[in-house]
Amino acid sequence: MPVGYAISYAVGNVKFTALGDRVLVKEDDFRSGYDCTACNKSGRVTCAACGGSGKSKVVTHAKCSDCGGAGNVACAACNGKGALLYIPENSERRPTSGEIVSLGPDCTKLSLGQSVIYSNFAGHAMDIDNIVLRILHESEIYLIVDGHLEMSRLRSKSDVTTI
Repeated sequence: MPVGYAISYAVGNVKFTALGDRVLVKEDDFRSGYDCTACNKSGRVTCAACGGSGKSKVVTHAKCSDCGGAGNVACAACNGKGALLYIPENSERRPTSGEIVSLGPDCTKLSLGQSVIYSNFAGHAMDIDNIVLRILHESEIYLIVDGHLEMSRLRSKSDVTTI
């Protein structure tokens, strides 16, 4: 991106444009590492008896007796909690990674759409319509991340490579 050109980001009908060397980052969602992978944190899975239709396969025009017509049942892996260990919302730490959604005209090292890592206390965070935006200086970005690393899935040191 050429210097002197700013890119805007819209949330609903509100548009944000970073100025100077500022970067607007959309924070990643909080993940505890204990989230249930069987139900993808929802606590519910598709009913096996009706295949998610909510209708009985035995009796015509009747609700499925396993799910009560809902089409889904509580996840057996997490007992419907969505996680193996529940962390209250007020105890969740703010994520320190996100995606760049707007760049000021003086930003020279970063580009739109890059995944980045920054300090937990850097910049200013704003919650807008369940989207968390963080305003940072370009110099407050620690790392650019290529790909996606989920630490809970790494099995051993052999899964980590040095380039």
